[in-house]
Amino acid sequence: MLTLTDHPSNIQIAELIDDKKRTPIYFHPKKNPALQIQVENIAEFNTEEFRERFSITRKQADEIVTHLQSGTEPEGSLQSIYFKVKTFISNSLYIEMDLRSSESQRIEINFPPGNDTWGELSIVCGASGSGKTWFIMDKVRRNLDGPKKNRRRFIWISAEFNKDKTLVHLKKDKYRPYFTGIDVSEQSFVMSTLTRQEFFEREVRDVVDQTQPGTVIVFDDPVDSSIAQQLRPFITSMLRTGRHDGIGLLYILHSIRSGSWSSQGQNSIKWFVVFPRSQKGKIRNYLNQDIGLTLKESREHVADFAESGRAMMVRIHSPQLIVSEKLLRLI
Repeated sequence: MLTLTDHPSNIQIAELIDDKKRTPIYFHPKKNPALQIQVENIAEFNTEEFRERFSITRKQADEIVTHLQSGTEPEGSLQSIYFKVKTFISNSLYIEMDLRSSESQRIEINFPPGNDTWGELSIVCGASGSGKTWFIMDKVRRNLDGPKKNRRRFIWISAEFNKDKTLVHLKKDKYRPYFTGIDVSEQSFVMSTLTRQEFFEREVRDVVDQTQPGTVIVFDDPVDSSIAQQLRPFITSMLRTGRHDGIGLLYILHSIRSGSWSSQGQNSIKWFVVFPRSQKGKIRNYLNQDIGLTLKESREHVADFAESGRAMMVRIHSPQLIVSEKLLRLI
């Protein structure tokens, strides 16, 4: 279940941001009414989607919500629907946090606390222009703008590092002690006068091998780099061993199923980030075939998360969940 109340058995999975206030969002392994999230206004559930789910009119929905708010029960034909609605809302509060009606609140997933802890493994996957680079850049920037005790070191390896305008935000002088960029474009390779293997060894492996625990390596679209042949087994090895070395890894792909580029990642990562406003059919199939949700559930999740934010983060490790900036669901 989801809860905002601290408990020894809790696992923190996200943060609820309300203006400048930060509240941990926890997962609790058992249903515990004492820890259940409370809503200030139950009328927020009375949406068009809600009324369609139970095939009721706005007038009927208003009457049911009034009874729920006052703790009374309707008589007659609404009674059976009332108990279904009551059960639905109660269950929703155990497994879902929906902030789509709130302008001031949002959900954040940040790097784990500390600057020498494991930075986790993630794949960020989407079509061109979907927001992949921005998503990672914004997460990195939040970390570097946060408390000094949590600021990590980041190495960003990209074939477009020297020309990607999104990265200008991280190239500011104040981030220089924490942020290193490596351009692995064809142009950089040619200008180096090295062989591809030498270029890889000098520009990538030597830098990564000298990193300290807590560092996060970002491979921005490595398939299109000048040393893709060298990077693929290197990334696969990092996926298997990075956790033991305390090195985090994020890398970008265009397709959910990218053959040897994604096969190891699917078994190692903690977060799989997709963008449901595009590639809806592929994301639906991924949730259905890889995560094990029903086709109906998968369609509903894709539709709901497409409305709730640009990025949709699927947590592969237990507890499994899907989260965006306005919606969080246990699955």
